Amino acid sequence: MPEAPAPKGGAVGILLINLGTPDAPTPAAIRRYLREFLSDPRVVELPAALWQPILRLFVLTRRPAAIAPKYAQVWLERGSPLLVYGQDLAAGVQHTLQARGLPVQVALAMRYGNPGLDPALEALRAASCRRILVAPLYPQYAASTTATAVDAVNDRLARWRHQPTLRYLDRFHDAPAYLDALQAAVLGHWARAGKADRLLLSFHGLPSRPWIGAILTKTIATGPRRRCAGASEPMASGCTSPSRAASGRPHGCSRIPNPRSNPGRAKGCAAWMSCVRASSRIVLKPSKKSTWGVARPFCRPVGRTSAISPA
Repeated sequence: MPEAPAPKGGAVGILLINLGTPDAPTPAAIRRYLREFLSDPRVVELPAALWQPILRLFVLTRRPAAIAPKYAQVWLERGSPLLVYGQDLAAGVQHTLQARGLPVQVALAMRYGNPGLDPALEALRAASCRRILVAPLYPQYAASTTATAVDAVNDRLARWRHQPTLRYLDRFHDAPAYLDALQAAVLGHWARAGKADRLLLSFHGLPSRPWIGAILTKTIATGPRRRCAGASEPMASGCTSPSRAASGRPHGCSRIPNPRSNPGRAKGCAAWMSCVRASSRIVLKPSKKSTWGVARPFCRPVGRTSAISPA
């Protein structure tokens, strides 16, 4: 029997994907979430025969009860902060684009937990979305975040008879609009609460193999340099570039070491960026302990830092 023709026209779909959250701040809900999250081979790159016994016998039997009180402390009346803010973001994006006359349908999904990818994709299909922008909400690309979201979307769409046209947003760390939004958030907080002596930016770390250091060095260190060069006051005095040397300037920044020129320090230092004053010094020192207790090279800062600035 011939297939029915695919529907024409329809809205453009935007699928926002975030990491995930437990359904409740309870050990049982956290255990379900961690089991799915930590069983993803993109997240834990160890053989399943080795990792699954560790996960089920040690991690899932202890960790959920230990971190449940921390989840309860940040839980909002409407639910998990990540879910609540994600829903607000999806509603805001749809309202803004539709106000401009664009036929857009926005859906939110979590890679792990709820709301899952299946109901989000079905909602876009029900809205006759023939074109979908898949937007993982991670500014920097990583296999354990962006790539696993893309894998999951493709896996689900492989079962569809009529597949939509897809585009993927793989990274946006250097997008001017994103950097402007970060700057506006910092300046807004300073206007309400006053400017502190230091601004500390925390980046989530990832285990990295030494040979990808050079790739990430070139990828990450370019966007903030352009942004900081045009930063407006009062951010300009405190905004420095991750690719500038930390010597001979009023405000300098530690540089991600070049694996070719300094292989000792660069080993495993894939994404270390911290801005410091010229009078300070950061030494990158390999650390043998990893997140999973496996001997892999990591980097940690040693020494005094002053006035860590937004990059």
